[in-house]
Amino acid sequence: MKRTYLVRSNQENQALVNVSGEEWYQLLNENSHLPKEQRRYFIRDVIIEDEIYDTIVMEVSEDEYKAWKRDAQRSRRNRKYAEQFDLLPLDAPLEVEQDLFLFQTITDCKSSEDAFFTNHVFTDLREALDAWKPWASSLLQLYIKGERRSSTKWLAKTCGVSVQTARSYKREFESFIRNFVHEYFS
Repeated sequence: MKRTYLVRSNQENQALVNVSGEEWYQLLNENSHLPKEQRRYFIRDVIIEDEIYDTIVMEVSEDEYKAWKRDAQRSRRNRKYAEQFDLLPLDAPLEVEQDLFLFQTITDCKSSEDAFFTNHVFTDLREALDAWKPWASSLLQLYIKGERRSSTKWLAKTCGVSVQTARSYKREFESFIRNFVHEYFS
């Protein structure tokens, strides 16, 4: 297995140069102490050729890094969900009756797929909301029930804040959900 580290020779120059592993780790250490606006971003790619794995780590812009990270997270999430299920061919006979096939037992595939997908989106959303704010998941339930307007008083009481502050929290909550959905589906 070979590792290649490609970094920009300087921030203005877009040319990538190959550095040693020692230089790479020194650069990572320096990068971790920089403020966010001065940080350098890197992506990793693995190339498999004749059962030999080569790893390339290269410096990219912040936008390229965010796109790469979003794709990597989506792939990881999809692999995690795929492990939970077995694939069955729809034309496989059922063990109960040899004349009955699996596709004959499914009434509406589209509805089943939509329900499955919606369930996983909501599960991920609830987990993200719980990690963000302790009251956010309960507020989502109120929104789903159609109690958006009455939720302001509930939120004010729950958090021990004024109604105006609760409205501000709701705007943050709605913005959080918009950002989550945008990142989830992009």
